[in-house]
Amino acid sequence: MENEEKKAEAPKGFEALLKQNEIAEAKEKADKKIEPIEERIRKEAPKPSLSSIKTLRTFKGDVEESISHGGTTIVSMASAKARAQAMRKGVDSIVSSIKSGKTKRLGLYLLCFILIIGSLGVLYYIYSSIQGGSAVVLNIEAPLIFVEKSATIDTTGSSPQKIKLAITDERNNANEKIGTMIEVLLTKTTVTADNKTATAAFSTSDFFQTLDLKAPSSLTRALGPQFLLAVHVFDGNQAFLIFKTTSYENAFAGMLDWESSIETTVGGILRKEGDFKMVGTSTPSLAGRTFQDFVYKNTDTRALRNEAGKILMIYAFPTRDTLIIASNEKTLGAVMDRLTNRQIVQ
Repeated sequence: MENEEKKAEAPKGFEALLKQNEIAEAKEKADKKIEPIEERIRKEAPKPSLSSIKTLRTFKGDVEESISHGGTTIVSMASAKARAQAMRKGVDSIVSSIKSGKTKRLGLYLLCFILIIGSLGVLYYIYSSIQGGSAVVLNIEAPLIFVEKSATIDTTGSSPQKIKLAITDERNNANEKIGTMIEVLLTKTTVTADNKTATAAFSTSDFFQTLDLKAPSSLTRALGPQFLLAVHVFDGNQAFLIFKTTSYENAFAGMLDWESSIETTVGGILRKEGDFKMVGTSTPSLAGRTFQDFVYKNTDTRALRNEAGKILMIYAFPTRDTLIIASNEKTLGAVMDRLTNRQIVQ
């Protein structure tokens, strides 16, 4: 019985020895320096071949790759594909429209329009070159008072008498409601040094010189460059003049000197020449009648009357820098009112 117990214990001792050896081997392996896992992966990973590299990306491949990395579903990929197909259909529709006959005709019309505009531009350039690059330059200032209308007279190449007749025609033919004032703008055209055509409004010196009004130099030197010639639609249409003065004393003295001849020079511009003739005679003047002082609307004026006492010409300095010459006192008063209103607005 003891022998049987020894035989039974023998295998158990062998198994214990094997376990001890296995534990020793495991411990020995653990004691060895183990190579980092990253290095082992790099060494053990198969070398990629040229044939394994993707050279072409496809929609299917992108879908598979996106799904393999997560965050994308089959539904979202299908939606993206549908949008791409819709975009392609839109592009195809535009291309088909461009290729259609209707669009071709529209393109042809547009091309013809562009060619016509280009041709006109070339013709204009050629014409401008032939004309030496001429251009119109306007030098027109705002009237000294408010006027309802404006009429322009080009005096280029005209004689003083012809210009006066043109002014008379504008005065006689004015057909507006009572109280209307119409500017008569005198202009002249000249050629500049660079061969351009310049059209400018008359200055005060142009007015006196071109119409040969024979005003004293003391007067013309005392007047500013801007003036206004206009028609007042009232009592058969009356004309008037406004000047700006640079020296009140010299302007007033010059007007006194001009009184003796102003009737024959400016009279025909402001009213009919026949108005200055003596009644019942052919005398072309008022037989030595002179200007006299006359107070109108609290303003000192100088007036020329006929034998019946009717005012034929009147002038005044409502302010020290303004001279008005009119054909009657009513027109003078209307001009002074507008001049006052303009000063209030400014």
